[in-house]
Amino acid sequence: MRQRVLLAGIWEQENSDFERQMDELRGLADACEMEVVDVMVQKLPRMQPASYFGSGRLLEIKERLAESEAEAVVVLHECTPSQLRNLERSLNCRIIDRTQLILQIFERRARTKEARIQVEMAMCQYELPRLMHASDHWSRQAGGRNKGKGEQQLALDKRALQRRITSLKRELAGIQEKKETQRRFGQQSPLKKIALVGYTNAGKSTVLNHLLMLSEQAKEKQVLEQDLLFATLDTNVRLIQVKGHTPFLLSDAVGFLEQLPKPLLAAFDATLKEAQKADLLLHIIDISDPQFAIKREVTIQTLQRIGCAQLPCMEVYNKVDLCSDLQEEKRNDALYISAHSEEGMRQLLTALDAWQWEDSVALSWRFAYDQQRELSSLYTYADIETRTEKENGIYLQGKLPSKRRSQFRGYECEEI
Repeated sequence: MRQRVLLAGIWEQENSDFERQMDELRGLADACEMEVVDVMVQKLPRMQPASYFGSGRLLEIKERLAESEAEAVVVLHECTPSQLRNLERSLNCRIIDRTQLILQIFERRARTKEARIQVEMAMCQYELPRLMHASDHWSRQAGGRNKGKGEQQLALDKRALQRRITSLKRELAGIQEKKETQRRFGQQSPLKKIALVGYTNAGKSTVLNHLLMLSEQAKEKQVLEQDLLFATLDTNVRLIQVKGHTPFLLSDAVGFLEQLPKPLLAAFDATLKEAQKADLLLHIIDISDPQFAIKREVTIQTLQRIGCAQLPCMEVYNKVDLCSDLQEEKRNDALYISAHSEEGMRQLLTALDAWQWEDSVALSWRFAYDQQRELSSLYTYADIETRTEKENGIYLQGKLPSKRRSQFRGYECEEI
């Protein structure tokens, strides 16, 4: 049964983006399988430092809670420990701030051991400054000159949480070191590495799954795709090998979000930085979203933050099938697709082919029949267009990346 919640937020005087933020909060609640039964908003110059809302609005929210039978209040901003404590005392119900809501979604979606460790570490980091709030029931039971039960329990809880964070960091470092070793070994592969990036729910997983379908890959290779924020949490890497096109490795990771909570930024930094190892970024943008320009900018800023601004990037506007009339004029340096209807997907593959071979040279080679190992190596790196077998050897024509030319220069010959 879905938890019934009331959404609530402070519309600060200088916040011109409030309505979009509240819509996104509703989307996050839906992703956490909550039922939104009511919405309360208060316009203030700034949120109240002690209680978030003003006292009058708190009374109104309490009445709405009783009328709607909501079980919890989901708050737009991240609350301080004292705000959480005061809100729960005033409203007599559970308070879930934006950060806690996102953490709950991540906890539900984590599938791999690495992702589960990252989420638990983020939750511990979130809880650490809020332990006083969690343990304040002890403070009413003891006092005096010496430390009471509340202070003793708080100190014990802090130490336990800090030890857990240290243990999780150590475990996570071990997993990431192993992945780094595998990555260095995998660098021997000649295949280009392409990373899907973009705002959450832009359709990255749908693009990946459609390319897997064109590759005639088994259904087990497909990843979860849902019309939900953060439907994909774990990093997925798949071989895309479509007949008539150059193969490549494609990765799909967690989507970006405006003001991603600090605990998650710290815990998922290594995962986000996987994009740094790509040869090309495919920035997927949901053009059917009225706020796509803002979300595009959030993604660009996030890429800058994680050190990916210098990487080649191809912008791909997805979900054109949901737009009866594009409001924006199409850009010549971008692609427009629908991963659901296949519109533009072949053009995407052609564009990726052109990118992969833009720094290549057309050449001819001749290999003796006893040079099969060297010939196999050429096939690894070159796009072979013709092959002719003659008495004195095997003649080939094709394209080769310029940086690989010196490796096969001794086999070059005149055109066949």
